[in-house]
Amino acid sequence: MPKQGSVVIQNFKFGLDSRRSELTSVPGTLLRAVDCHINQGGEIEKRKSFVKWSQPAYTFGALATLGGIYTFGSATLADTSINTTKKARNNNIATFTFAAPHGLSVGQSFSAHKLQDITGFSTPGATILAVTTLTISYYNPGVDVALGAAVYTISYGLCKPPFIYQQLTSPLASPSPMSAYVAGTIYNGLPFVAATFGTDGTFCFYNGTLVEDFVGGLVLTSLESNTDQAQSLVALANSTANYTASNVSGVVTIKGTGGNNFTGVASTTSAAGVITMSQTNKGIPGSNAVAPTASFIIVAGFAGTGTPPSMSVYVNDATYITSAAVDWTGDPVSMAAAVAANINAYSGTSGYSALANGNEVLVYGPAGVAVNGQAIRAIASASSNMDGAICVSNCLFNINVPAGGVLTVTKMATTGLGEIWAGSIASGSYANTLLFLQAVAAAVMNSVATIGGQPMVLLVASSTGLMVSFLWDENYVANQTVTLTYTASGGATVSGTSALSASASPLTVTNGQATTVSVKGGVGPYKYSWSINNSAIFINNTTGDVVSFNTSVTVAQGRTGTNYIGGLATCTVTDSNGNQVTVKVNVKLS
Repeated sequence: MPKQGSVVIQNFKFGLDSRRSELTSVPGTLLRAVDCHINQGGEIEKRKSFVKWSQPAYTFGALATLGGIYTFGSATLADTSINTTKKARNNNIATFTFAAPHGLSVGQSFSAHKLQDITGFSTPGATILAVTTLTISYYNPGVDVALGAAVYTISYGLCKPPFIYQQLTSPLASPSPMSAYVAGTIYNGLPFVAATFGTDGTFCFYNGTLVEDFVGGLVLTSLESNTDQAQSLVALANSTANYTASNVSGVVTIKGTGGNNFTGVASTTSAAGVITMSQTNKGIPGSNAVAPTASFIIVAGFAGTGTPPSMSVYVNDATYITSAAVDWTGDPVSMAAAVAANINAYSGTSGYSALANGNEVLVYGPAGVAVNGQAIRAIASASSNMDGAICVSNCLFNINVPAGGVLTVTKMATTGLGEIWAGSIASGSYANTLLFLQAVAAAVMNSVATIGGQPMVLLVASSTGLMVSFLWDENYVANQTVTLTYTASGGATVSGTSALSASASPLTVTNGQATTVSVKGGVGPYKYSWSINNSAIFINNTTGDVVSFNTSVTVAQGRTGTNYIGGLATCTVTDSNGNQVTVKVNVKLS
C-alpha cells in the first residue's frame, strides 16, 4: 500500500500573501480566504454576516454606537402588550406560547408580568433567544415545568434591537412631526443630530435635548406676543452664569452679579416682517454690599463681691451670639476685647463677628439681607451680691446720708423711657444706706419694662450710691439722661455723674456718604480729632463731628483682591475735663 501522510498547518500567522505560488510560499501563509478572516492569533475565523434590519416607518436616520444604533422621530413609542396562552421551562430555557403570531424577534427585550407567580416566570426584563411564529424562548433558570396553560402579559417596545429610539420634538408651540434627518455625528458616545420638522424648520439636538444656542434670540412662530418674546429673552438671560432676568408685561429687567457692571445693547435683525425693540434703561452700576453692623460701648464696671458681673450679647431676644456670659475683666477696654473675642470664637455657630475698638464693640452680621433690621442687645448682669455691675451706658448717683440725715426717693425717669418708677422710700426705715439703696434698686427693677425677658434698666446699689445701667439695643438709645426725684434733710446729698461715650452713624461709609459722631455724658464742649490708616484716603473735616472721605487713587492702583479702596478711620473725642473716648468707622471707596 502506498504510504499516506499529512501536513498540519498550526496557524496562518503570515496572513494572506498571493504573490507566490503554493510551492514557494512560507508555511503559515494563506493564498486565498473566502468568507473568513485571520485573527490576531493567526487562526481562521468565519466573517460576520451582513444582516438587513427593517427600520420602523416612523423613524429617520441611523447613528451607530457601541451600545446600539440610534434612530430618531417625533412619535411617542409606548410599550405594546400581548398575552400568552401557555408556558414551559426546560434546562433553564422558558418558552411562552401565544394564540396568534407575536411579531417579536431574537434579541428583543421584553417584560413578563403576572399578578401571582410562584414558579418565577415573571421577569422585569429579558432578552429573546429563539422564536417561532407562536412562541418565544428566553433564559429563565429554575426547575423544569411541563407545557401548561398560563396567561402572562408580555410588554415590549415598538423599536426593536439593535435600534435605540430617541424622540425629538420641534420647539414650536404647535410642533410639526419630524420629517427628515439632515445630519448627525457621535460626540462623547451620544448622538448630535440636525432634524427637520416640516415647515417648522431645522433644529439641532444633543442626546435628544434641543441645543438652545441654535434658537436663542430667534422669534419663532410660537412667540406671538410681546410678552412671549420677552419671556424668551428672560429664559436666555437666566441660562447664563452671570445674569438673571424678569419679565413684567413685556418689559425685561436684566441684573448682573455683584461687581459685574454692564451696559445692555438692544438690537434686532428681521428676515421677514418687522421687529421693534426699545431700551428703557441702561444698566445701573452695582454697589458694594455692606455687612450689617451695630456697636455698643462698655462705659464702666465694678467687680463687687461674690460671682462677678458678666455680659452676654444676643439677637432678636433669643439667639445668643456669645457662647456664654463673659465675666468682668477689670476695665472697659479689656472687657470689650474679651466680648469681641468670645463673639468671634462663636462665629462658626452664630455667623456674627466682632471688633473691639477701645471700650467699643463693633458687631458685624453675616452676609445677606436676612439679618437686616434684627435687634442686637447687650445684657449686663450684676454680681451675685448685687454690689457689682457692668454698664453699657450708665449714670452714677453719688448718695450720702449722714447720721441724722434723711433722704426720701419718690421717682426715677429717663429721657427715652419716661417715668420708670414712682413711690416713696425713706432712708429712715433702714439700718444703713446700703440697705436703703438696695430697696430703691429693687423697687425700680420690679417696675421697669423688659426686652426679651431682660429689664431695660439695671440698678446696682453700694453704700455710696446707685449705678444705673441700661440694656443696650440698636432700636433703643441707651445713652440718655436719668432723673432721680427726692427730698433731703439733715445733710443728705445726691449728685449725678454721667460717663463720656460716643458713637458714629453709619459705621461704614462709601462714596459720597458722611458719618456723624454723637457724644453723651462728660462735660461739653467736645473736641474731635480724626485719623485714618490709609494715606490714599482723605478726610474732609479732621476736627468735625460730621465728616466724609474721598480719594484720588483708582481701585486698580489701590488694594489688590478687592473692588474698593478701604481704611479704618478713628475719631478721638475729648471733653472739657480731658476725658477721652474713641470711635472707629470703616471706609470703602470705589
